[in-house]
Amino acid sequence: MSKSSMHMGQNISPTLPLFLLFDLLYTELVAKDYVNRVQIRDKTLRALKDI
Repeated sequence: MSKSSMHMGQNISPTLPLFLLFDLLYTELVAKDYVNRVQIRDKTLRALKDI
């Protein structure tokens, strides 16, 4: 996407609600079981370091 192809936000607006929805879903999932999610995230980060 370039500035010249943007007209009244037509290229951005269809994706913005999806990003908001994904962010809300992720936040809700993390909030439901925060301790377990943090442990899973840490385990994933350690695994990625070993690659």
